[in-house]
Amino acid sequence: KNCLLRFRAVCRGHIRNASFSLAEGESLALQDTDIMAVQELMQLLAGAIRPASGDILFDRAPLKSGAATRPDIAFISENPAETMIWPELSVLDNLCFSADHKLPAVWRSRRIRESIRHEFVGLFSEECFRTDVMRLPVRTRIDIVYQRVLLQRPRLVVCMQPFAQADLYMRGHILSWLNRLREENYPAAFNRQSIVRPACSRSSADRRARRNPGGAAEGGG
Repeated sequence: KNCLLRFRAVCRGHIRNASFSLAEGESLALQDTDIMAVQELMQLLAGAIRPASGDILFDRAPLKSGAATRPDIAFISENPAETMIWPELSVLDNLCFSADHKLPAVWRSRRIRESIRHEFVGLFSEECFRTDVMRLPVRTRIDIVYQRVLLQRPRLVVCMQPFAQADLYMRGHILSWLNRLREENYPAAFNRQSIVRPACSRSSADRRARRNPGGAAEGGG
């Protein structure tokens, strides 16, 4: 498999000598007890900060600043039902928000948006499409975010603590979406969680990496 993402001896702030790789079609759960290191890792992946030393490669090329706006990388933040829903937009526009790089005319063509709405009537009812998005249940808003990622069709999906603030029922629902990303053969679903919240089933990732005091070491799957 082609190596899609590689950290090589990366150092920055609380991150020391982090080295791991992620192949196309593979998922990896990174575990860390240091929330500052978790946040810095997300910033590095988004290109918001640069390593003090070491290299981050995406598809064999250095990961540049502004990676968070790249259409081939999707970021799902912690508590996405609150942080990744635009209250001023309709349900349909929330779904289409990241699809314009694949469907350039999506905002100009009502026909395209209507075809997307009809495609997802099985997942979102007609009543759902007519409802103010922030009045929808948390589960439905999570569905909107993950379905938006499927429409975006990125090469890499980065999830920031996907089970944070979720009860047992909701964790099972989120896990089904993480497994859906894998079943759809997205080239890389990259799952991040804190080791102090080890609720993630082993089935949600092919491999795990746990950061030791000296950096990040890859673990078995």
